[in-house]
Amino acid sequence: MLRWIAASQQPAIAFIEGLLKNRKPDYKPSVYGDKPEGIQPSSTKEIEDILGRLDGQAMEWRKKSRKEKAKVLRQCCTSLTDMAEELASLSTEHKGTYGQGIGEEYLGVIPIASYLLEVSESLESDGYMKPYKIRASPDQTQWIVDVFPTGIDTLSFGGFQGELWISPGHGVTQGHTVSNAENDDVNAPGVGLVLGAGNQYPLAILDIFHILVMQSRVVVCKMNPVNEYMGPLLRRALAPLVENGYLEFVYGGPKQGSFLVDNPLIRSIHLTGSCSTYDKILWKGKPKNGEPKCQKDVSAELGCVTPYIIVPGKWNAEDIEYHANNVVSGLVHNAGHNCLKAEVLVTDASWPQREEFLDAVRRILSSTPQRSAYYPGSEEKFNRFEKRFPECESLGKDVASEAPSGKEYGSHHPWKFQTGLDEETCHVSEENWCGVLQEVSLDRRGDSVSEFLDAASDFVNDECWGTLSCSVFIDPRTQRKHSSEFNTFIANLKYGSICINVPGMVGFGVTKLTWGAYGDDNTCNPTPSHDIGSGNCKVHNSLLFDNVQKSVIYGPWQFHPFPYWLVSNRNTEEIGKKALEYFVHKSFKTLSGVLVAALKG
Repeated sequence: MLRWIAASQQPAIAFIEGLLKNRKPDYKPSVYGDKPEGIQPSSTKEIEDILGRLDGQAMEWRKKSRKEKAKVLRQCCTSLTDMAEELASLSTEHKGTYGQGIGEEYLGVIPIASYLLEVSESLESDGYMKPYKIRASPDQTQWIVDVFPTGIDTLSFGGFQGELWISPGHGVTQGHTVSNAENDDVNAPGVGLVLGAGNQYPLAILDIFHILVMQSRVVVCKMNPVNEYMGPLLRRALAPLVENGYLEFVYGGPKQGSFLVDNPLIRSIHLTGSCSTYDKILWKGKPKNGEPKCQKDVSAELGCVTPYIIVPGKWNAEDIEYHANNVVSGLVHNAGHNCLKAEVLVTDASWPQREEFLDAVRRILSSTPQRSAYYPGSEEKFNRFEKRFPECESLGKDVASEAPSGKEYGSHHPWKFQTGLDEETCHVSEENWCGVLQEVSLDRRGDSVSEFLDAASDFVNDECWGTLSCSVFIDPRTQRKHSSEFNTFIANLKYGSICINVPGMVGFGVTKLTWGAYGDDNTCNPTPSHDIGSGNCKVHNSLLFDNVQKSVIYGPWQFHPFPYWLVSNRNTEEIGKKALEYFVHKSFKTLSGVLVAALKG
């Protein structure tokens, strides 16, 4: 009933939004980020002392009851949210701000808070939180568990539906992975190493909790040199863990990383990063033959050439503008330094509105501030893209005059957009990890939607590197008319997160869903791989379902109020603050605060 109410109120919210469209706040100034000062690398002695202390507390953490662990996680949620503005401000200071104040970085705190509260509730109920419903897949080969939204969240996500697809051959179970992690005979207690992601501080935090919960191990987190400046704040934010000896942070580069990986007190290793880092850990620079050189469990969440698939249909001007905004937001978020970044736009060559849609993408990109490409190697990646596609378009609003002189962090480039490619001329074998986008138009030699769906499925599954996430955009009329073919299309997509009518960061942000490469989840004992692809484990999954193959989230064709994830939202800072308050203290009062802030976006 709540889902029906929430979906039916969308037109009314859209009407109110229209009345207020001339009362939205101005964009905040754009300012490039300041280059951060480095942190002194941890010495070998410091690391040894830290590992010794953590190892001494490993059994205490392992033997805590689930309710006792949940109590510590809830304390972390409180300490973290108390520092949300400080965390967002520091991250923004070095990444820059582009019209939204600290809003983009503030929103990153919300998935952490929602995960902590959801997984705490799961632990308190022994891993048996009830989903919305369970059904069989269209071909009856696997179970699909509908987990989002539920309860009061339903009213704030009208028209959304999030599902976990269980791997074929498995029933629907919860908590078995956690039970195995708590079993000393299956999973030895000790210290888990988290190699923190350099692009987003929330990733490091969520990975820390993944090891604490899903492997039942204490954690040492080595901050990435790119964003190590966040480390001292994260240590304070997670004080309930640090003060009890369950977590500590260290700093440095490859030397410190190698020492940690090889240290006998480290039982497992988890990273969010690149294939090359995984290979260096597992194979230690040797040929990938036979057994891996590293015999420890190494779990990884890696990258992807993320496709955004545009299913042809009859769209009006508002539809085109809205979803062009979705594509641009998927590209420019965090300056394109995301594993879920829009890398390739897949269109139908015979779609009558293709050029109109591409023009909308160009127009929005042209008005979007160019950002600091702060991540190391960005200059080379931009140059490589321009060399490969010398006719690519350079777009974006130059805000260099607003940046503080002499303090810029990273290089500044226009957004690069190459259109008119096909399966032969595109380059989809490696991710670009910067602000570039290529469009591949598929010539299906036919004019039916079903033929496009077949061609798109083959292209993204077989040609685009990686299986982490993808986004699909389809209008309701086309989806209803071709429901059987579309359901088969979704079932056939080999991606760990499939986001329908929303960009990939929405799938990441819903922590009841999984986040990780397509395929069976080997969280507790990850299987080593000669070709790791997008990784070998799944994170999030706050309801603790076992054997998840992939997650699918369906968004409404247009969501109201104007979505917080869109780059052209003018009020993300206030929305972020109100949304965090809502997630931590759920009530109709805090929910109304989110709605009021969102209507001004």
